[in-house]
Amino acid sequence: MKTRHERIAHALNYQSGLAMVEFAVALPFLLLMLVAFTELGRAFYTYSTLTKSVENGARYIAGESLTSVGHANLTATKILAARNLVLYGNIGGHGESLVEGLRSSDITVACTYGTSAGHCATNNGVAPLTVSAELSFSPVMGDTLNRVVGQNVFPVKLRASSVMVAL
Repeated sequence: MKTRHERIAHALNYQSGLAMVEFAVALPFLLLMLVAFTELGRAFYTYSTLTKSVENGARYIAGESLTSVGHANLTATKILAARNLVLYGNIGGHGESLVEGLRSSDITVACTYGTSAGHCATNNGVAPLTVSAELSFSPVMGDTLNRVVGQNVFPVKLRASSVMVAL
């Protein structure tokens, strides 16, 4: 017959083996959660940067396009400068893109109410201008996550839009 000490030692050895099995079963789920939260944080960061860039572009174009009180005129040069500001953070178009994967063709600069006689159309004496951008965000492990989920959920479209009034 085993002594009490031997029975406790045997139970502890059994428990440590069981803990290893439980850990091995839980590890893939824990790693998946770690990757998912990391990618979610990256998506929020990308969206935040995109939104701030679009707001800066809208603020710039609203200030630069003012021709007289309540009237705005968009020229190709001003639109290019606003796109560069959204894309690179400067109107000259130098440096790296602020948002990975964003292209100039993804950025729209327009008069909110359309144009009339070469100027932005007004509503109640103001001519709002809209700057918007759309980006296809794909996580680093997007293909793997698609397989785990069993659906094609990636890439996800991130859209940011800002309306400013030329005053």
